[in-house]
Amino acid sequence: MSAIAAESTTWVFALCAAALLVRLVAGPTGVDRLTALSAISSLVLAILALRGALAGRAAYLDVALVYDIFGFLGILAIATFTRDARAEAARGRAGAPDRAEAPDDDRDDRDDRDEAPGDEGGEGKEPTV
Repeated sequence: MSAIAAESTTWVFALCAAALLVRLVAGPTGVDRLTALSAISSLVLAILALRGALAGRAAYLDVALVYDIFGFLGILAIATFTRDARAEAARGRAGAPDRAEAPDDDRDDRDDRDEAPGDEGGEGKEPTV
């Protein structure tokens, strides 16, 4: 009975890892991809530990331990790289303003469409009757 439960659990973990693989490939942000990679690593670790316990072999558990250590270091390296890349991009943007965000000196920043009819909205102006 426990062999059937372990086999079913392995398949559920494998299906979850396949679903996370979609998030890893199509994730809109780097954080989504990193989270998916971490979850896939955890699921592979669980599958290795489950197989090792089911087979009664300590080699599976040794491989799972080494896999977990390398997985953690890899995720840490990717997180550090993405943090450094974001900091570089932020420093690059702070130095030079975007063309779209730079104000134009020739135009009036006030939008006249927001005013009610008959309300000129300017200081020192008399309301029209």
